[in-house]
Amino acid sequence: MQTFNLEDYLSEDFLHAMRAGAVFVMRDTAQDERAEAQSYARLKVGSFVTVPFLGNGRYTGHIAVTTEQPHDWQPQEIQLLQEISSRIFPRIERARAEEALRESEAKYRSLFESIHDGFALLEVLYDDDNQPIDCRFLQVSPSFETQTGLPEAQGKTLRQLIPSIESGWFEHYHQALVTNALVHFEGWQDHLNIWFEVNVSPYGNPQDRQVTIVFRNINDRKQAEANQIQLIREQAARDREHQRAESLAELDRAKTLFFSNVSHEFRTPLTLILNPLEEALVRLNSENAPDLDGEESAARSPDLPRYLQESLQVARRNSLRLLKLVNTLLDFSRIEADRLQATYEPTDLASYTAELASVFRSAIENAGLQLIVNCPPLPEPIYVDRGMWEKIVINLLSNAFKFTFSGTITVALDRKTDAVQLKVSDTGTGIPTSELPRLFDRFYQVKGARGRSYEGSGIGLSLVQELVKLHGGSIAVTSTVGEGTSFTVTIPTGTAHLAGDRIAVASGKPSATVTTDAFVEEAMRWLPEEGWHDTDFDTDARMNYRGVLHESDLDGTRNQEENQILPLSPSQGGHGGTAPTARILLADDNADMRDYLRRLLGSRYDVTAVADGAAALVAIR
Repeated sequence: MQTFNLEDYLSEDFLHAMRAGAVFVMRDTAQDERAEAQSYARLKVGSFVTVPFLGNGRYTGHIAVTTEQPHDWQPQEIQLLQEISSRIFPRIERARAEEALRESEAKYRSLFESIHDGFALLEVLYDDDNQPIDCRFLQVSPSFETQTGLPEAQGKTLRQLIPSIESGWFEHYHQALVTNALVHFEGWQDHLNIWFEVNVSPYGNPQDRQVTIVFRNINDRKQAEANQIQLIREQAARDREHQRAESLAELDRAKTLFFSNVSHEFRTPLTLILNPLEEALVRLNSENAPDLDGEESAARSPDLPRYLQESLQVARRNSLRLLKLVNTLLDFSRIEADRLQATYEPTDLASYTAELASVFRSAIENAGLQLIVNCPPLPEPIYVDRGMWEKIVINLLSNAFKFTFSGTITVALDRKTDAVQLKVSDTGTGIPTSELPRLFDRFYQVKGARGRSYEGSGIGLSLVQELVKLHGGSIAVTSTVGEGTSFTVTIPTGTAHLAGDRIAVASGKPSATVTTDAFVEEAMRWLPEEGWHDTDFDTDARMNYRGVLHESDLDGTRNQEENQILPLSPSQGGHGGTAPTARILLADDNADMRDYLRRLLGSRYDVTAVADGAAALVAIR
């Protein structure tokens, strides 16, 4: 195919005639001045005539007839060409219009059938009062059934398909007809069980009362929106819970700080109460001691010292009990604040455990029970914090004694693979299975349990569990009602599970402390009156197992201040009235405590007392 530029062949006159829709005749292209002779010669065109076609009064094309030789075109030839043009061009245009219509219909049909949204042409039906009451489906798209779930809707009314349809649907259609504008609405349809979105548009002549609707099922979108709302609500709930947790954590920190401070403040006056009591009891014992001949001095009044002794013993026992509770609360506050520092020493755990258990022997045997201690020697020392281990053993023994009325209490220590196992068993009242999961909860006490005493704070076993965890171990319990209970403590051997900076060499500290003293004396008070005697206040025997204040305790090398109690008398085991042999620097923020310690130690040491650590540094320098 070749393309030609008309300007190369036709003059301006010819182009003007074509645009005007006039007939143009060229009889001889070689001689006519209006033509480019050489260009036509190359085309082998000697003459031609063009007849235009006017469509709707406008030039739309033409018919051209050419000859190779010059030709004298006759009027009848030109008329024939005009007739042909008038017949051919309308048919061509009609054919083109029909083809365009078919293509348009095909495109519409393709769009109509492929559109995802449901499409329908409706006739809105009115009652006699000109109120919309129903609609008839004139045409529906294939996707309409998919979107609505309404089969074979075409030709039917909406009320035929859904008898319970809400009248609000027809109001939307009526609104589109009245306003001649698009109406958009969303809603829930119970019968179809879907959320829908509808766009209503007026169609055709208003008197036909027809509308088109584009119907879309938006269940997925609504579900996504509901999910998003739920996520927002859950996030808000989490935020509230987080804020509540932070508030509780802050409250817990404040509570921990309060208990720590209060417990510390309680210990100071308790110490100042306990030590004078101990001292007074020692003096009363010495004053009531018989002469060498077995008789009391005639100058003494036995009734008054005896009365004072019993009163002081009551005060002392209850002070010890209060001190035990304060120390336990202080332990808990330190654990919660992560401030309870353990010092793990290599310990002959078998002999140490047996020694701790034997402290309870008198109370157990006075109660008519049998204490069995089975702690054979272990092949190597076990690293424990001696003070914490003491609390573990004593708490478990005290608990066993409280709930055992006949039979035995057994303390056994056994070497397992890579672990040591302590088992404290009894033949007591036992614990119901339903109570076992909460047994180690703080402040929890088994309801209705029969024991030697109904008093207690419910924190002993919880403290034991925390102390066992600090050793990298675990505690378990088994029990049968009416047969007894067994607690099993398992701690690893070696030091791999312990913090390196908390491992120390053996200190050689005294075995038991005032913790044991308080537990034993409280246990003795659980017995019937004939099972214990206040007159059994044996100072020398108690001093054999109680913790005495050592110089290493004063310099802070052992963090067991709550387990230490001062000597009963400055005259015991000392130098009496001899000159001081060592110097002690004492720092305490309580003036009464400073004065008491200075008086207590002054007969044996050169004591300098200051109010705080800064003053102590000044004194040292």
